Amino acid sequence: MRRKTITAASYSRGHQRRVELVGEGEVDLALVALESELGDLETTGLFKDPFVVAMPPDHPLARRKRLRAADLHGAEVLLLADGHCLREQTSVICDAAGACELGDFRATSLGTLIQMVEHGVGLTLLPLMATGGRRLDGSHLAVPPFVRPEPSRTVALAWRRSSPHRASFETLSVLLRSAGVVGSAGVLRAAAPPSAAVAI
Repeated sequence: MRRKTITAASYSRGHQRRVELVGEGEVDLALVALESELGDLETTGLFKDPFVVAMPPDHPLARRKRLRAADLHGAEVLLLADGHCLREQTSVICDAAGACELGDFRATSLGTLIQMVEHGVGLTLLPLMATGGRRLDGSHLAVPPFVRPEPSRTVALAWRRSSPHRASFETLSVLLRSAGVVGSAGVLRAAAPPSAAVAI
């Protein structure tokens, strides 16, 4: 009996395009945020991904061990460009806290956003999941968390409602939840039928 396996490959596409690829059948399974526009895809939640504040180490708020959303009141926050799902999610947090977007500065990627903060342009909000791996290596940024309950997004698996692999995807979701997996950017693609891919 042939064993089903999943392998990972580098993958970089905008959120909306990834959702389209799942809907079109080019990608079978996507790792997404439930707060984003997902069309008619079926989903199952995996875990809460809390947001943290990233700022230069000499910023007045950097000395605090934890922040309250109210601490951002009146602050100018760097956001990603229009069309990025993280822009929508962080805008909601900023609006609730009374923070505002910093002028006309808009980053096109998380990497650019982090570089702008490093150079003292301002502070920003990042999902904890995005601070993993080597993304912040050597950045010297302060990333204090929020007090609980911290603002967060819900990371989930999403697939086409017509997919014949629903049972396999639900089994995978159980395994990921039990393992406490927090993925980094990439695609999980099955090496044997059923073909399953996860765009992150």
